Amino acid sequence: YSVYPGAEDVFDETTQRCEPCLKGEECRHETCRVCTACAPGFYKTFVGVAECEACPANTYRIESGATELSACLPCQTKASTRGLTGQSSRDACDCDDDYYAEVGVEEPSCVKCPRAALCEADGVCLLRGWPEVVLNCSDDQQLVGDWALDDSTGRYVLESCPSGYELITTAEAGSEELQECKACSRELEYILEPDTDSCQKCPPGLRCTGTDLVETVVEGSRWNVSGSIYVLDSCPSGYSVYPGTEDVFDE
Repeated sequence: YSVYPGAEDVFDETTQRCEPCLKGEECRHETCRVCTACAPGFYKTFVGVAECEACPANTYRIESGATELSACLPCQTKASTRGLTGQSSRDACDCDDDYYAEVGVEEPSCVKCPRAALCEADGVCLLRGWPEVVLNCSDDQQLVGDWALDDSTGRYVLESCPSGYELITTAEAGSEELQECKACSRELEYILEPDTDSCQKCPPGLRCTGTDLVETVVEGSRWNVSGSIYVLDSCPSGYSVYPGTEDVFDE
């Protein structure tokens, strides 16, 4: 209740009474003189003595004095308040584990985690809060490659990969979810420049490691780099280069 007439009313001793709080107002004290606006995250839809109600889970209300349930705004798609009610900020809306929130934008959306940044064991996106927050997978899976924030979109972009991996960009994969550092097969492949080259099939004249480090099968054979591949230039005495000039070249 509130006291009527209040401080802003013209005093008339014949009208003195206790008035129930209006919509969007309450008084939670044992004795009341004035009603106050519902706090952010709460609302009240009727005139009465009841307290303001909390905005339901997965909603929030920034301003005070809400008079309708519809004033509680829903979280963005693929986000929730994790069961909490009475939330007063959009920051209370947390993206699902396999999503991350756009960074530095006024109303961030939840973005599907690229598969290369998703913990296979836990289903948690390692880009959530990256790099200030470093998450760990229960199976010790690591985030591979250098991920940078695109300030124009608030989304993460894979920029480079370590030795032994092939960079698959969004443009190449056709989707942000498919960008990754693809590991080259040990013994079966090699790669010279991870950020520009593709994994190459290991020729029978080399022993490969999945990186740019190789060993020659025949000691004394000479191999040169030509673009993204190794090319056999010459062999020691008693051997010939295959394929030769009359053969169809296959690296």
